[in-house]
Amino acid sequence: MYSQVQESVTEAFRRFAAMGIEANRPDDFYAEMLKTDQQMGKIRENLADQQKRIEIVEERKRRQAEKKFGKKMQVAAAQARAAQKRENLAEIEKWKESKGEDVSASVEKTLEKVSKKGNQQPGGAEVGTAGHGKGGKGGKGGKGGKGKTNKKRLAKDKKYGHGGPKRALKNNSADSCRDVSSFKASKHSPMGKGKGRGKGKGKGVKKPIKKAGGKH
Repeated sequence: MYSQVQESVTEAFRRFAAMGIEANRPDDFYAEMLKTDQQMGKIRENLADQQKRIEIVEERKRRQAEKKFGKKMQVAAAQARAAQKRENLAEIEKWKESKGEDVSASVEKTLEKVSKKGNQQPGGAEVGTAGHGKGGKGGKGGKGGKGKTNKKRLAKDKKYGHGGPKRALKNNSADSCRDVSSFKASKHSPMGKGKGRGKGKGKGVKKPIKKAGGKH
């Protein structure tokens, strides 16, 4: 069968050549388009839409994967913090056990020492004292002894005066109410600031108004 078809085609080509009819396609011919340009344009648009949909779906999948990864990282970080906290608490408990004493009492003692140190003046004495008594730490001179005074402090007190308490200095008392030595009667006189009656800017006696004809 195949040989018969091949012989028939060969005979047909020979007869076309004898009749001058071209039976072979040109060398630069690739394919014959069976569809019009409009149909091919629609096909290209459909292909572009499909590609765009595929890209959108891939982008959505990528974002979802990143979101899941971010959540995993947050959970891992939270777990790491919780583990670190547990380790710190365990270390604190071990330290308490190795300390062998009441930690709260030692903390209170430390706070008491700090408060006493903060109440001390530069001369070594606590606030409200003149530098006597059991001396805490002094300013630059180191520790102050019993009954010792700071010469620097005494010199400054002598030059500038001792500070003392500043609270309620301007409040009235019974003695300040009875003290009228600073009161000046001339300053608070109702006659005004003028030197005499009718002179200066103070209020004096009003002059009578002259009427027409020189009579008043």
